[in-house]
Amino acid sequence: MKLSIENNRALVVLFTVLTLSLSLNLYLGWQVREFNATRKQERRQIGVPVGTNLSSWPVHDLEGRAARINFNTGIPTVIYVLSPACGWCRRNEQNMHALASSKNGVFNFIGLSPTAQNLQQYILAGHAPFTVYVADPAGLPAGVDIQTTPQTLIVSPAGIVEKAWLGAYDGGRKHEIEAFFDVDLPGIKHQ
Repeated sequence: MKLSIENNRALVVLFTVLTLSLSLNLYLGWQVREFNATRKQERRQIGVPVGTNLSSWPVHDLEGRAARINFNTGIPTVIYVLSPACGWCRRNEQNMHALASSKNGVFNFIGLSPTAQNLQQYILAGHAPFTVYVADPAGLPAGVDIQTTPQTLIVSPAGIVEKAWLGAYDGGRKHEIEAFFDVDLPGIKHQ
């Protein structure tokens, strides 16, 4: 009889330990799920998502005067997001020059920089074959990142982003952009 009571106690202890373990695992799983959901909401959007409305996006010209980009021109606009300090933007210059010269008139071409620092010298040195504006950070749509450069955006005449590429035109991205615009591009400049 004594053996049976000890076995029952062992089973009760084992059952209690397993129940506590299961409860702890469920609780920790719930905590991880909540943590991941919170992090996902806090995660910053990289680039400008397709579907973003840019029609009321304020910018500044090179002299610092407030301006607005006019998308209502009847043709789509290519916005090239660049930065004078961006090495990939410089390596991608030949592509942008080729694209702007071959598709000007089919598309409007506009440059957009997240910073005014050294921008005027950059433009005067011939690094951008189109008008370049400085983005007004206060007017950026929620969740939009233009700090990551280069970016290429196709914006409809209504001001809606229809296509977006992040990065210089190399590899598969180069082929995708060439197919979209029906052009041959020189590729990135190697340093």
